[in-house]
Amino acid sequence: MPSRDNTPAAAEGTDKPEGGTDVNVVLAEMNERKQREPNIIIYGQEECNSADRETRAKHDQKIAIEVSEACSTTITEEDIVKTMRLGKFDKEKEESTRPLLIQFKDKETKSKIFKNIKKLRTIQKFEETSISNDLTVAERENEKVLKGKAKDLTEAEQSGDFVYRVRGPPWARRIVKLKVDEDE
Repeated sequence: MPSRDNTPAAAEGTDKPEGGTDVNVVLAEMNERKQREPNIIIYGQEECNSADRETRAKHDQKIAIEVSEACSTTITEEDIVKTMRLGKFDKEKEESTRPLLIQFKDKETKSKIFKNIKKLRTIQKFEETSISNDLTVAERENEKVLKGKAKDLTEAEQSGDFVYRVRGPPWARRIVKLKVDEDE
């Protein structure tokens, strides 16, 4: 039986049911998550001011190795597939701290770093350093929404004894209620 709708989308069979999601969008999101799985982003580490790209890349690799050692994880240059600073390089800036993206060969290396991440803060050089997962655009939007909700819940807390924070792995983030003394 021919389609009653004569629109090109209906003729091609590309229309989607009302309220449904496009399968290609979901697959693209899943593929992007899989590609970003072995990646971490390091914030708060100064970068090399050299105009030479190779010198800056070696410096960033050295930072990745030092951070992993601070987290009691031994890695070599072969374990690092790629290091890249996010954002545009500005040689006029004296002290630049663009985020550093590190891609490892496998996700196990990343897991080892995250398991021992508390050790990072005990070293003075890394007091201002933070590490996060490399999130997709959809995951970043979800994170932003959850952090906004957590902030609203914290502000609405009458007693002041609790704060709300976003916790959990990127695929299962949730808002948790914490006592104030536990959070600090």
